[in-house]
Order: sequence, then C-alpha cells, then structure tokens
Amino acid sequence: MSAGLKTATTMSNIAKCVSAPLKPGWWKFTSATGASAGALSALTGLGGAVIFVPACKQLGMTAKKIIGTSVVAVTCATTAGSIAYTQNNVTDIPAAVAIGAVGAATTPIGQMIAKGVSGKTLRVWCGVALLACAPTAFMTKEKHESTQDADHIPGDIAETRAGGAAALALAGKADELVAKGGILSYLKSRSAAMAPAAATAATPDEKKQPTVPSVDESASGETPAHSGSAIENTKMQFRERLDAAGGDYWQALLNEKDNLILGIAVGLLQGTVGIGGGVLVTTYMSVATDMEVHRICATALMATLVTNTAVCTHHFVNGNVRLRVAAVLGASAMAASYFTAKNVSLAVPEPVIRGFIAAALVASGVSMFR
Repeated sequence: MSAGLKTATTMSNIAKCVSAPLKPGWWKFTSATGASAGALSALTGLGGAVIFVPACKQLGMTAKKIIGTSVVAVTCATTAGSIAYTQNNVTDIPAAVAIGAVGAATTPIGQMIAKGVSGKTLRVWCGVALLACAPTAFMTKEKHESTQDADHIPGDIAETRAGGAAALALAGKADELVAKGGILSYLKSRSAAMAPAAATAATPDEKKQPTVPSVDESASGETPAHSGSAIENTKMQFRERLDAAGGDYWQALLNEKDNLILGIAVGLLQGTVGIGGGVLVTTYMSVATDMEVHRICATALMATLVTNTAVCTHHFVNGNVRLRVAAVLGASAMAASYFTAKNVSLAVPEPVIRGFIAAALVASGVSMFR
C-alpha cells in the first residue's frame, strides 16, 4: 500500500470518529426533538430513545456519541416523568427501584458481553426482540372477578399488591375511570372533594403534618387523595410493602423476586445495546400482571431512570456525550415529559396508550436494521 493511500485511509478512519460540526439553527431541531421524545416517554414509559437516536444520527454524530448522548437525554426525560407520576402516586415505586437497582448492577456484565459481539449483530438481535414485543402491548393478564372488590378489603391478600393506596384502587377500575374522563380527572375530583372535609376536621397541629393516605382508607372502595408529594408517596409505598411482609425486611425483599430477576434482564439488555430496559418492563408487566397500563408506564419509566443513572456515568467518563446537544435535548425532554405525565398521560384512555407503546416498539425495532 502506498504512503498516500495509507494516509488517506488513516484520515478516513479519523473522520469516522469525529462528529460533524453543528449547523446553524441546530438547537431548534434539537429542542423540537427533545419535546417530542419527552412526551412519548411519559406516554409509553419507553424512555424516548426511538426519537433521540435518529435525531443524533441526523446531527452527524459518531456511533458512540449517539448512544451516550441519547442515554443522557433519556435519563433527563425519565427523571421528570418519574417525578410527576410519583406525585400522582401512580408509580409502583418499590418495584421500579428493585428492577432499576439490579439493572444498574448487571449493566457492566452486558457491556462485557457486547465486546465479544459485533455492533451489527447486536442491533439485529435487538430489532427482532423489539418487533416481537410489539404485540404484547395489547395483551393483558385476565383479572379475577373478585379483583376490584378485594383491592379494598383490609387484610385481604390483594391488599399486599404493589403500588401504594391510590394505585391499588386504580388497578381494577380502568373502564370506570376512562368513562369518567380519565384517571387524572378522577384523581383531581377525589382530591378536591376530600380536601374541604380534611381541612375542617384537622386540628392546628394536624394541619402542619402532610396528609398521606393509608391502605385502610381504600376500604370505602374509592381512590384516596394522594399527598401530592413524591417523597411522602415514596415513603408510604415502601412502608406498605414492609407491612405486607409482616415487618420482615428479608421477606419484603423476597416478595420482589420477580422484579429482581427482571432487573437482571434489563441490565444485560441495557449494557449490550444501550437502550431497551423500558421495553422489557412494559412487556413483562403487560403480560404477567394485571396492572393498569398507566401504572405500567410509570413504573417502567422510573426503572429506566435508576438503571440509566449508572449508564450515564459510564458514558460521561468515556467522553461519549456531546454536551451541548445533550443539554438541549435533556432540557426540552424534561419539560415535555413532566407536563405530559402530570397533566396529559393519566387522562388518555388505556387502548390509546397501548397503541402508542406498540407503535414505539415497532419504530424502535425497524430503526435497529438501518
């Protein structure tokens, strides 16, 4: 090989490792992309990578920059959406933490596996898996006839189901809530109806304390008003989980074994391909549980957030993040995700949400073959 040809080849390889310069007005396209991905993330619980990845490609990034920047943007979107859903007490927080924590721990194993497999092969595997998962968006586990009533009987086994008091009441009432205008309007109407009575009955000392609904409050068959505080709702759900295990921390952990196993699969997929954790969570919960779809999306979103926190650190350390693009994508995605999760998602009927999930899975799968 001549010296000139070697030089040309070397320069070509260097060019492939350098992202293209940003064109004037890039931030407008990036902002619109981030807002779209954030809204989709909140609606489906899938993170929004199906939009972030093609957008980063359009900006002329290298493969590593695309993955790293997309992961950071997804983390921003899932953070905002998770906060909004938690404030509404819809997320199954203990399940999401269990899945996400184990996923974060097993992600490095997935990254080691990825080193021995070509990128093209990994993308094909992921594409096939995504397309195979798309039909599961419309699958639901058949609920027992007594599920709705059992959710509100103190001491019944259904009382130990995950998700907090408000989520317990939501789980078996999807049709009724949609007929009333959506879960969001129902929650607001219940909160508004209970607020005056609570304010009248409370003593000055009690008014200083945050109002946190208990499981017993669901005995009336109505959804209790949530506290509106993500922190208080989180404490309440973990306390309920521990109470269901008789105060035994080890038993409470064993009760999460299905979610812990799911977390291993999430971490391996996240480590090998870089995206896809939310897909496994939504697929599993749609097929294997009778969770209401909004709670599935909220739980998947938070699980993705916990796992991606570790992945983000890896990409930042290795310089795989294009900071300016990530900042614009992340900021716009956070705003759209929070607004959608707080004010829109819960009012969208379940069949529509499932349609969005299926469409996102198909689009993600097809993109893996390009």
